[in-house]
Amino acid sequence: MPEKQQRRQSSSVPRKEVASAILGASAASHTRSNETGDVPHAIPSELEDHYQGLCEQLTVSPARLRLITNAFVKTLRKGLAEPGQTVPMIPTYVFGYPTGEEKGNFIALDLGGTNLRVCHVELKGGGKFEVTQSKYRLTEEQKQEDGQSLFDFCAQCLMTFLKDNFPNGTPEGMALGFTFSYPTLQDRIDQGVLVRWTKGFGNKGVEGKDVTEIFNRSLKKYECPLSVTAIINDTTGTMIASRYTHPNTRIGLILGTGCNAAFMDRMSNITKLNINGCPGDEKMAINCEYGAFDSFEHKHLPRTKYDEVIDLTSNKPHEQAYEKMIAGLYLGEVFRLIICEMVDEGVIFLGQETYKIEQPFIFQTAFLSLMESDTTDEQLLSAGLFLHFFDLTTTQEERHFFKKLAGLIGLRAARLSACGIAAIVTHKGIEDDGCDVAVDGSLYEKYPGYADKMHAALVDILGERGRKVVSRHAEDGSGVGCAIIAAMTKARKDAGNSQMSLLYVSKRPIACYKNKVGEWRNGSETDIDNVVQISSVFTNVSKGAVCNNDELQKAFGTSDNDEIIKQILKKGELQVGEKERGHDLSNKWREIATIVAERCVDPATGRPVTVSMIEKAMHDVHYSVNANKNAKSQSGEVIKQIQEKGVLPLARAQMRVRITAASKDGKNVKERIKEYVNKAEDEDWSDEWEYICLIDPSSFKALNDLKLNARVEVLENSVKG
Repeated sequence: MPEKQQRRQSSSVPRKEVASAILGASAASHTRSNETGDVPHAIPSELEDHYQGLCEQLTVSPARLRLITNAFVKTLRKGLAEPGQTVPMIPTYVFGYPTGEEKGNFIALDLGGTNLRVCHVELKGGGKFEVTQSKYRLTEEQKQEDGQSLFDFCAQCLMTFLKDNFPNGTPEGMALGFTFSYPTLQDRIDQGVLVRWTKGFGNKGVEGKDVTEIFNRSLKKYECPLSVTAIINDTTGTMIASRYTHPNTRIGLILGTGCNAAFMDRMSNITKLNINGCPGDEKMAINCEYGAFDSFEHKHLPRTKYDEVIDLTSNKPHEQAYEKMIAGLYLGEVFRLIICEMVDEGVIFLGQETYKIEQPFIFQTAFLSLMESDTTDEQLLSAGLFLHFFDLTTTQEERHFFKKLAGLIGLRAARLSACGIAAIVTHKGIEDDGCDVAVDGSLYEKYPGYADKMHAALVDILGERGRKVVSRHAEDGSGVGCAIIAAMTKARKDAGNSQMSLLYVSKRPIACYKNKVGEWRNGSETDIDNVVQISSVFTNVSKGAVCNNDELQKAFGTSDNDEIIKQILKKGELQVGEKERGHDLSNKWREIATIVAERCVDPATGRPVTVSMIEKAMHDVHYSVNANKNAKSQSGEVIKQIQEKGVLPLARAQMRVRITAASKDGKNVKERIKEYVNKAEDEDWSDEWEYICLIDPSSFKALNDLKLNARVEVLENSVKG
């Protein structure tokens, strides 16, 4: 049995025993009574002493925030490099950002914890959209019944929605996105194997299975004209939806009952994933699941005894350590445990029955929000809250103490939440550029001053550069984001599948999808129907002439059509027609121009150049695209010709790199690379020597040729002014 599983089992002890052991012998029982009728109240000086002690426990200094962030960065990178990590850094197979110009009608289905939501999303381009939606309540019985029955219900609701909203029939070719925010493993965008149910679901026959396959069976059963185009997590959807409307969005964040983040990373950084033929500078969305940071070992987060009680009495001891210190589910419980400890010590609520506040998780985080938002001198909201929910009377001094305590707990959560954001920003190397962080969740939206406290902590961690990291309310990730991802996925598939190619053996061709042939040969595509357009072997494609059995026997030694098609797929030579060749050249022309625009700037201003400007310059220099050379290598030729002929002022943008070495080698490495460094941006000697700097792209090969005892990593290909 793995060590982590052993630790979880050994820590599963009764809640009262744990609370008693950590908080004191009688911490599990806090009832006080006084039958004389007079109710004594807290002494103000004792309240102040307690507050000062709690300040020491709950305050997180800027130095500690920076240490946590450094550890967080290493955890994120380990999750990208190695499978099976505590913070799993899950590849989502969502490639690239939306352009903001996606258009069309799409269906998004969101299987939440309490409702099934079906949305019709009309994307209008220009970052604009309209949503029509219906919600269908899930009963507790439905969440525990047979898994196929659950997805049958989803299919029935979807059909009801389609009939209500498209009485004349569902438009042909409409894509369906499925938001399924439960732990899943994916090998492609339209597939997801459920690892385990959460949010109270327990449907049998689904864990360990592809949920898309199960759902598609239900859709077919009820004659639904749609099938799943993309399956996504709501955090990824949050980032994508917000990017559609705000192009500077780089991170999607959930801060509600739980916490999570998603961001785009280069394939070259996701070293645990090897997709044949996928370029290193291709971008894929990563679902971090980073609420698990510092789980099991508990080396980095400043846990108090109250956090330990919450952890050890949870249904998953030692797991989700970061989430348990910042998420909305737990903040009210920290407050309650402190109050109960003070009751046990005889500081507050003497002579009153306190049994109502003894119940775990009875004190909601929303109560802290109410107390912090109460601006009256008497703190009347707090008075009413304690009296109504817990039958406890309070003095004004106690209520002011409660408000300050709520402030401490909320501040700690906001400051710690900044560490995860700063870690992603640092990992991506965008501290100088800054970015927008799209945040969804009730904690961020409703807790007074949460965003301001989080922003202040970002400045504590990143210095003045932290002011460039700006959070804002996210767009609808599980609805709009899901639809946009479905639109992006459909566009990619249509672009790949629209081109018919011929694969020849012995002058006998089959019609196939060019991009799918490679996937069939490397084993990533196993459904032959997705590769072959027509299940026939031709003698003459243009005339539609098909081989008869005698011709097949003579050419291949068998007349088994399926076996012959597999032979051709394995050994055939690919040929393309003039129309497709022209399409390929046009695409490569655009790809070259896009690469040049990404890598170059106006030398006078340092500002970016547009793709259309580069395409015009390519026309002016009469550049001819070579179909047999990749776009990346040709982009260098284009830059050289444009510069030599002077048709457009052009200079290479600088490259941002990170160089890492053992501390003992740092000084020597720094001396050897200094002639290639245009600007040093950051240097850290804490655990190992880490140096972030700007260089000319032409210097990158020279750095590698130095054979340094160090790692050289590209953070950003083109840093522009």
